Amino acid sequence: MPLEGRSEALVAVSVVVMVISLVTVSFRCFVRWRILKAFGWDDTLMVLAMALDIVLTACAIAGAKEGVGRHFVDFHSSEDLHHAMLWWWLGQCLYICASGIAKVSIALALLRLSVQKYQRMILWTVMGASICISLIFWFLMLLQCHPVSEFWERTGTGKCLNTDILINVAYVYSGICAICDFALGLLPIDLVRQLQINPKTKMALGATLSLGCVASAAVILRIPCLHYYKDIDFLYSTFSIDIWSFIEVGLGITAGSLATLRPLFR
Repeated sequence: MPLEGRSEALVAVSVVVMVISLVTVSFRCFVRWRILKAFGWDDTLMVLAMALDIVLTACAIAGAKEGVGRHFVDFHSSEDLHHAMLWWWLGQCLYICASGIAKVSIALALLRLSVQKYQRMILWTVMGASICISLIFWFLMLLQCHPVSEFWERTGTGKCLNTDILINVAYVYSGICAICDFALGLLPIDLVRQLQINPKTKMALGATLSLGCVASAAVILRIPCLHYYKDIDFLYSTFSIDIWSFIEVGLGITAGSLATLRPLFR
């Protein structure tokens, strides 16, 4: 199908956000590997999140070409509809993984700066909560239909989970993600306050590390759109969910990587 309307917007947003993330992650790898020579698990996880984001963008492009973002009545064949539903489903599964891994990466990076026990407890709690809720939502999204292919084929012979259950879990997932993002965005202010560096550097470092709060804004803006999961015109109505999912992952990866680039400006 030709790209137009919402399908075109999906491609534009996903590609722009992914490219920005890729640039920051590339600089992060250069700083951590070549300048500091201290490439750690947090860097490895962020590279993994970036790889998933690239695949997510590929799914967005393929899905848009197949019809994601269009009305059901615009599809000329059931095969086109099945392909579009498949790409949408793959994209959402990848979004959940990429978002969760990015949060764990940021938390691990902040652990290096933590000096107080309560700070480490907060970070480990954030990691545990992010991993648990991401796994729950991922498995639910992945296995909501039996057989799995029933989600995109819609043969009527399989069984799918009640959509209200998926929506309720999505609300819980989004709420926990927003809290975790705020924690990862606000805790650096406390961490930097205790560092023995000049005030100007302290303010700049704290502001950079706190960019994670921006990612939580995308999560919050995504919440009012979750009821579209049960809309009859599914691929058209879930457009806003897709857009905020791309932005959330991209902002998380970008914010987590920008915080590591300070050595470039010394």
